[in-house]
Amino acid sequence: MVTGVEAAGIILAILPLVVNQLDAYVQGLETIKTFRTKRYRRELESYLTRLGTQHAIFLNTLEHLLEDVADSDDEVRDLIGNPAGTSWQDPVFQQRLRKRLGRDHDTYIKTMTILSGLLQSLSD
Repeated sequence: MVTGVEAAGIILAILPLVVNQLDAYVQGLETIKTFRTKRYRRELESYLTRLGTQHAIFLNTLEHLLEDVADSDDEVRDLIGNPAGTSWQDPVFQQRLRKRLGRDHDTYIKTMTILSGLLQSLSD
């Protein structure tokens, strides 16, 4: 037979667990409700704006870099529009790019490659 003290001890031991689970349940419901609200939509639009900003900065940086390296605006557009294209492999272009970037060439190329991949992944 369970005495009053033992029953009270069990209830007091279980009570924090029940409160914790109830709190987790309420937080889960709040998260689900967020998906249906305008706040969620605004948050997604905010992320989209930030992604667009980073993309614009990336393109501006590339254009600034390539304006002294490429022969024409058409070549700059081709280089930016086709990052895996053969124009990037042209030895004359590579020599001009290496001269323009100097000692920072390898680091810059690695950074831009990583950034391009990240932006593509986020866009997808």
